[in-house]
Amino acid sequence: MNLSKQLYMMIFIMLLGISGVFFIGFTKMNTVYEETNYANVNSLPSINLLNEVMQNGYRLRLNIWEHISTEDTQSMKKSEEAIQKVKQNIDKSLSTYETMLSNDEDKALLNKDKEALAKAYTILENIMKLSSENKNQEAAKMLNANRPSLLAFT
Repeated sequence: MNLSKQLYMMIFIMLLGISGVFFIGFTKMNTVYEETNYANVNSLPSINLLNEVMQNGYRLRLNIWEHISTEDTQSMKKSEEAIQKVKQNIDKSLSTYETMLSNDEDKALLNKDKEALAKAYTILENIMKLSSENKNQEAAKMLNANRPSLLAFT
């Protein structure tokens, strides 16, 4: 092999090595991008939905206190409508979140939250019933006594 063929062979091998390094680097960058983009596609929207549920949970408790603190039936009706709207928002957010679940652990945690929410809804219905009958002190006592159950889903 003469000198020119050896130089061409070295250039060819060098270009092959550079191409290999470029290809490996490109595939690794793509893998890293896919893994980090998962947070943008799944995790952050899920966190935003759960934050929305938590905010609505706070609104729900505030609306219950408004219901208890008033004796005017018209104001109670407004509070009840607000409570129903907040409940719908919570249920809608949780059903949207259910489509974003990524594993069985998330599903188990969601089911636990749904159970706590159903228990809270039952307690709130009983509180609203007492409040509608103008038994506001009893309703407030019941609300305070069941505070841990109401805080369980937020």
